Amino acid sequence: MSLYKFEENSVFVNQMEANPYSHFFVYSGEIIYNKDVSTGHTGSIADFLNHTTPGNLSLYEYNVDRPSDGLIYPWVEKTSTQSNLKTIALDSYRGDFAYGATITGSYPLTASISKIYRVAGVNSDRPYVAALKNTLDYYINISQHYAFSSSLGDKSSQEIGLVPVPSIFYGSAIRKGSVNLKFYITGSLVGHLIDDNRNGALIEQLGTNSGSVGGVVLYNEGFMVLTGSWDISEGDHTEVYNGSTVSPAWVHFGASMSGSITCPSSSFEMHFEGTTKTPVLTMLAHAPRAELNYSSNPTFASETPENENGCGIEETFYTGSGTIWREPQKQVFNTMSSSYALHSASFEHQTFISSIGIFDEDKNLVGIARMARPVRKQLTDEYTFKLKLDI
Repeated sequence: MSLYKFEENSVFVNQMEANPYSHFFVYSGEIIYNKDVSTGHTGSIADFLNHTTPGNLSLYEYNVDRPSDGLIYPWVEKTSTQSNLKTIALDSYRGDFAYGATITGSYPLTASISKIYRVAGVNSDRPYVAALKNTLDYYINISQHYAFSSSLGDKSSQEIGLVPVPSIFYGSAIRKGSVNLKFYITGSLVGHLIDDNRNGALIEQLGTNSGSVGGVVLYNEGFMVLTGSWDISEGDHTEVYNGSTVSPAWVHFGASMSGSITCPSSSFEMHFEGTTKTPVLTMLAHAPRAELNYSSNPTFASETPENENGCGIEETFYTGSGTIWREPQKQVFNTMSSSYALHSASFEHQTFISSIGIFDEDKNLVGIARMARPVRKQLTDEYTFKLKLDI
């Protein structure tokens, strides 16, 4: 085994960015995620394979096909280290648990999109809207439609619909310009919002209100703030949205997510791309010319005498104090193949690199990179292997 030290320019860290795609279709209380309409969620033991209903994602995907009375769960013991679960309030941790007590949580942790609707003129029941005030005003320099209160509308009192998107679906941010909302009535597309200018303003693409802004997207926070209240069907349809019979509008988008509102003639589609950033450690392992030509494979050598090709030495002589020692030497097998049948090729050094070990500064093995197919190396060959590790 040969050890080589990574040179300064052979190890570096970069960042890989990906844009995962998410698609939601909402109809009559059902949320379909990424067009998965199959009934294959049932496991051999559990009713749902991941103990999550369709439209939800499991954060860690634990408890796959486990019985409901045999689920694993997070736990921590109360000690002087003050370690605690995030779901346990500090006051509860201090007063409700004695030292040595086991504090438990539960899996799975799931998430899905949801809908929050507020009628016009009601100011008292808007904690979610009020919580977004500073965030919305922060983006005014990008588009005036973000303003919490302006000549374009006052979000503290106007009719409004919020669609929160958990970060598990998009990562660090929703990719700008990727949001696409569609509103269907009896299967026909009647409304279509997209961020044409990549500034967060969702612009209507259909009907007489084409070009109007139906809401804004908080890309970093994962919120669709919908304020478009015009009649999308242009007088052709009314339905029960959020408890009252009204014309379809963008503020009613996704009204049936809760399940208590069916609005059977309406369906909603939303898709977007997320942004995930993964640090990647890249290591360049060099196999120099005329080196690494000895194999640790036990079949690489034998105790048999030197053959007619001259590959190996039978014995070595050492002299000293009038004494002679004879030490048998292992012979290297000739693995070179000939182009002719029943004929051995001339002996040449060659090995097959099948794995690369990674060691820390104390020479402890911390990782192994294995080749899908061993790489042949002869004395005149030199290679550089690129090893990548997500960190």
